[in-house]
Amino acid sequence: MGTNDIDFSKSRRSMGSNISDKEVIENVNQIMKRLPQNVVSTTQSSDELKVENVNISRDIIKCSKCGQSISINENFIKSIKSNISTKFIVALLKLPDFLKKYESNTCRDLVNFLAQSQIETLGFTALTENLNYTMKTFESGNGVYDISPTILNDGFKRKGLGHYTKQQKINYIEKYLMDNDKAYGFHSYGNESYPNNDYRGRGFMHFTHFDAYKDFTENTGINIVKTPTLLESDGEVALETATWFWKNKNSGQILKETAKDTKDFQSDPVTTIVTKLVNGGDMALDRRKAAKRSIGSKFVKQYGVCK
Repeated sequence: MGTNDIDFSKSRRSMGSNISDKEVIENVNQIMKRLPQNVVSTTQSSDELKVENVNISRDIIKCSKCGQSISINENFIKSIKSNISTKFIVALLKLPDFLKKYESNTCRDLVNFLAQSQIETLGFTALTENLNYTMKTFESGNGVYDISPTILNDGFKRKGLGHYTKQQKINYIEKYLMDNDKAYGFHSYGNESYPNNDYRGRGFMHFTHFDAYKDFTENTGINIVKTPTLLESDGEVALETATWFWKNKNSGQILKETAKDTKDFQSDPVTTIVTKLVNGGDMALDRRKAAKRSIGSKFVKQYGVCK
């Protein structure tokens, strides 16, 4: 980030589950004391702190295409999801900064990013993929195997068990992987060089697989190979991995597609292609389309159309 950016080291840890919303807001308020007075306003009651119209960025981030501000505030974020947690608000307020860092600071990219991340994070509630497949839900290992056969088979090969029959694999899943989030995570998304880690989907785009974590680490110097859980505990890392991915996926293909969106962000064909690039398929495509149209309308109402 630029030399004028604010030290976010306190609030950036706020994504961790051991820190309360009140502590998060107290950290934000400390940051805001160092901002110009016309940037933020706060209210405080005896038992609850509330942040209103907060913009963590020191500089106004503008759309590189139309020139209007894309420095979103708390009110806009809450218009997308009224009951969004303070932890997510604090992180998302930095989104324009990271879009600018990765040369994707356009209205179209902001709206499309928010729509995709809303679905990937289950409505801005989860920065990590839940891999706890229970016997109660699936009844047998066969149902779990059918969800991700390729990923599970890669795990068997990595463990030297690639010769197992399908039934042997199902028996193994039932005995060792079901009702065991950690074991399933390492089996499917692990790497033998880091036996205590797994590289499941994390962050705002549910960044997935060892090679992706490795590429990001080598390109940015932020070592998420050693500590992959940074994507779920550190709001800035959760955003940086996502915006780095947004810029670099297939040599900038996402940016090429978002640039084709309409000026009011209502193109379903664009959402379809971006979803395939983000998700690898069309999971929850209808919900992603609806999310983009809804967020696009809210953005136009508050900030206007793009060129």
